Amino acid sequence: MADVNTYLDAPAAAACMEAGLPFVLCPQDLGKQARVNQSKTPTFAITCFSRPEELAQITGEEIVELAKQGGDLARHFSRLLKSQWNQVNWQEEPGCRKQPLAIRPLAALLICKDRSLARTGSYYCKVELSSQHLYGMTMIDIHGLYQLDVKNPAYGKQNIILVEGVSRQALLRELKKVVR
Repeated sequence: MADVNTYLDAPAAAACMEAGLPFVLCPQDLGKQARVNQSKTPTFAITCFSRPEELAQITGEEIVELAKQGGDLARHFSRLLKSQWNQVNWQEEPGCRKQPLAIRPLAALLICKDRSLARTGSYYCKVELSSQHLYGMTMIDIHGLYQLDVKNPAYGKQNIILVEGVSRQALLRELKKVVR
């Protein structure tokens, strides 16, 4: 389920989330550096990634290495990644382009193939339907606050597996295997 889908059809996304189906969520910020909301206030936070070695990113140098794997697939795929990497770095002078490219959708596919590429946790998640400003957003209880109130309908429930980080090196190794 992509983030935009929860916004476009929030009631359907909420029904899916509460249906008891196994969900593995690979959040949008997996490819970007963010900080964990450390406060224990009764809020939800989905920015969980702060260690650069656990981000789904690829550098320009790694894209060049990927192209060296041989074969048409590696060459064409590397060209595609290099084009996207250039778009991320277009404002920088040549030689100063160092911003890595976030590859979250690619990481999600590889994680589906091999779950050991990711560090995960089990959490309760809901799709917000009542708030005007948060409508359609996935709200993940990373602090377990819903688990504290026995009267809460979410008490004791963990309905998702959240990808909290990836092993960048293992992800890149798997990517090289796929394009060979």
